[in-house]
Amino acid sequence: MKSSAHSLILVLFPLFSFIFIDFTAVSQVTQKEILPQFKSNISIDPYNILSSWDRSKDQCRDFNGVPCNSNRNVVNIVPWNTSLAGVLLPALSGLKSLRILTLRNRFTGNIPSEYRQIENTLEDQFELQCSIRNGFEGEIVDTEICNKRLEVFDGSMNRLNGEIPLSISNCNALKFLDLGFNSLNGSIPIEVVGLKRLLICRLGNNSIYGIVPVGFGSIELLEVLELLCTQVL
Repeated sequence: MKSSAHSLILVLFPLFSFIFIDFTAVSQVTQKEILPQFKSNISIDPYNILSSWDRSKDQCRDFNGVPCNSNRNVVNIVPWNTSLAGVLLPALSGLKSLRILTLRNRFTGNIPSEYRQIENTLEDQFELQCSIRNGFEGEIVDTEICNKRLEVFDGSMNRLNGEIPLSISNCNALKFLDLGFNSLNGSIPIEVVGLKRLLICRLGNNSIYGIVPVGFGSIELLEVLELLCTQVL
């Protein structure tokens, strides 16, 4: 593990999840339908944050929290700490240029498996933040087909259970992995050692056990390995 004299300050826009689809293009008409579909599944919007998400309006100019790129494709959806509540729909996986999806609110249910399929066409990272005050539950979606741009995966402070999937090794662009404060069990899979770009790995406050896999020290860029309140030796 590489030591460092400088402090590392991160703002995690998570990450735990990925959105990849099999489409080569998504028309403006389709994009304009996707966001209202997302809105339709929101049960609580106390500050009317999504009131501007109307089919009659321009999504890039008028939709709150939805910046677009020069091609008028949605790149970020950031309803940050707005107390939105509801269940996620798979439809957002149709946004081919999405880079940041921030879900720091009160969503519940499962993280749609379709979110693994987001393969944006940019040379940029993909970040999915679903931590802080949400209630996502169930097992972590299998990462057999992992977005090659996925650098931030933050699923902390939810109700995720089960084991960390062995296929996590397919997310070889990961730099920030935070699964703390969940109900995960099992041991840390040796496959995590294959994440050679990993800078921060937080797995604390779970029911995981066993020993730290041999080879963690070979992740040269690793700055933080946090295992507080676990049974890992």
